Amino acid sequence: MSELESILVNLLASANKDPERQEGLSKCMGQTIQLKVTDGEDMVIVANQGQLSLKKGEVPEPTATVLGDEQSFVDLFNQELDPMGAVMSGRLVLKGDVTPFMDLKLF
Repeated sequence: MSELESILVNLLASANKDPERQEGLSKCMGQTIQLKVTDGEDMVIVANQGQLSLKKGEVPEPTATVLGDEQSFVDLFNQELDPMGAVMSGRLVLKGDVTPFMDLKLF
């Protein structure tokens, strides 16, 4: 398991158990964030049936796609990288709408 995958598995499990995030999670149902990892394995964060899960690979027509190298994603999900700054600097490239996921404080 890669460092990124490990971080995401733990982060999503924590988010699923947090009652304060349940309202935000309900807004995300059916939404997906495709993580296109330029130097690693692509992953997808899926919000479905009141839970967040992680899948490897790609999905057709994700709600949002984020492109970047694995270290940028690790830094983002460890909250060591400002999401807006990462996009503005080109370290991460965002396509689509991550707004439904913002209340979950994943990044």
